[in-house]
Amino acid sequence: MGMDGVELVMDVERHFGITLRLSECSDVAYVSDLVTIIQNRLSALRNLPKLTDANFRLLPLEQVQDHLTPRQRRTLWKLLREKLELRIDDLQLPWWLGRIVQGVYLRLVILTLWLSFTVTGHYFIIGMVGIPIIALATNPIIDLWRHAPPPGWRTFGEITSQLVGLVAATKQTHLQTRDEILAELRPLIVNVIGCKPELVTLNARFIEDLGLN
Repeated sequence: MGMDGVELVMDVERHFGITLRLSECSDVAYVSDLVTIIQNRLSALRNLPKLTDANFRLLPLEQVQDHLTPRQRRTLWKLLREKLELRIDDLQLPWWLGRIVQGVYLRLVILTLWLSFTVTGHYFIIGMVGIPIIALATNPIIDLWRHAPPPGWRTFGEITSQLVGLVAATKQTHLQTRDEILAELRPLIVNVIGCKPELVTLNARFIEDLGLN
């Protein structure tokens, strides 16, 4: 999927309050395919049971890292990616460790440049080869410390919104027909691709007819 395709998917997700699986995105060839996905999410919303009396133990604003251990967070991220096919950023380093790692690499670069100018230019070549090797060698160890959720996934409410979007839409819920959905979708497609609005029909193909990269 090209950059235009990724941007379009993100715009559609934000506008309709849905989450698109990777397999769904790869199967979208016609505008009608995308309209069908959105229509199914809207239909699912109307069929969801209403929660009237539930005793929730986790509140939406509670932080994931306050309730799940680092190991549990890594397991959750693996499940979200592999089982639910979510496009989700990697777990991040704690801010303090990220600062330390950045500081170490920055000092190595500065040391390399200083030795290159004051001793011999050979140190520049050694540094440019050695620093990436050091980074590759230490990366598996550093990855063990990646357990901080990225922005947009830090609370249970944010994760729940993504999961709900897999089965039901949470925005534009007033839309009923395919024509209504197409009318709402058309400006998003035009904004990303730059095609003429009249070309965006149900039978239009994203790549061949609309020029999606």
